[in-house]
Amino acid sequence: MVRSFWVTAVVCTVLASASGGLLSKERVPHRPYGTNAEIQKCVANLQASLRGDSILGSRDTAAYIQHRGYLESRMGVTEYDVMVGRCRTMIYQRRSGRQP
Repeated sequence: MVRSFWVTAVVCTVLASASGGLLSKERVPHRPYGTNAEIQKCVANLQASLRGDSILGSRDTAAYIQHRGYLESRMGVTEYDVMVGRCRTMIYQRRSGRQP
């Protein structure tokens, strides 16, 4: 009797969580920060809009060199990583209804 109660409780819990997962997937995009293709397209557009400049600023300044050095040596982040982060933020904001 007690065993059947626990089996029933476990089955109900599993079914409820499975159906809840299905409902949440319908409301929230699977990848709220964008798919790989969306991110690559966004980065390409961002690079084109910069017209050869860096997202960190003008490449011929000491501030750019310092900023890039800090990102790479201390944080382990490249310029491309910064652009990917910016694109993910823009995609998330667009999908959540916020304007960047």
